Amino acid sequence: MIISSRPLKVTLCFTLLVFTHATLFSQQSQFDQNVPTNSEIRASLEVVTAYSVATVKNPKELFAIYQAEITIGKCVWRDDPLHPMGSPNEPPSIRFGYSIDSVLGSKCLDHVRGNRDLFRVVFDGWKGDGNFLEPNRYWDSLAQHLYPHSAEANEISFDLDFKDMIRTFFIDPEAAGKTCEEYCKDDLKDGRLDVYLEVYTQDEIDNWPTECATNRNRFERERNALLQKYDSAPFTKVLRDIDSTTVVVLHSVC
Repeated sequence: MIISSRPLKVTLCFTLLVFTHATLFSQQSQFDQNVPTNSEIRASLEVVTAYSVATVKNPKELFAIYQAEITIGKCVWRDDPLHPMGSPNEPPSIRFGYSIDSVLGSKCLDHVRGNRDLFRVVFDGWKGDGNFLEPNRYWDSLAQHLYPHSAEANEISFDLDFKDMIRTFFIDPEAAGKTCEEYCKDDLKDGRLDVYLEVYTQDEIDNWPTECATNRNRFERERNALLQKYDSAPFTKVLRDIDSTTVVVLHSVC
């Protein structure tokens, strides 16, 4: 039975928009979705108050700063990822939708404003409401310079490499254990085919399983390369634990 009523199309379109915005039609991945608590923010602010480039004495202290700035950056929003953080364009602000204590939020902003060159914008790939900041390669370069081959320096490098890699993939937990053919077939159920055909040709849709398989193969190649680079160290577990059958291709209709 072909279902092509406008209400269904609108509903499916809205559903896909929400799913896309919340997850993977973006530079962000599900690994970016955690929200720091006020206690975690407070602890991170204490770290960046206690340590600095001038006072850091060992790789553990440097790694602590890097982790603290991950938490602090998650609390801060900035609109335009194309301008360098050091530019006056689009000043940062408290991230939308966060229940952050106002005092802690102000301290996060002060830290970012005083260290703009240490952060980069992670764009949500949609309207920008979900943008946040994270440390750029500054601490990575410094750790490699001051403490080359230390476990902490390697973990910082891996964390940044992992984020750059995983954000190029669409991971859907509901695809676990499915072949690309099975996943794509399920995706076309419940009247979705009619909606997709307004944007894609039938030949393009028929090619989706091949696109999915190609993407899974690319994921395996890039994962193996990173694991080899970091000798499958304990901190690579987050990458080793990803089920490659959850890697698929997202097709948007809106």
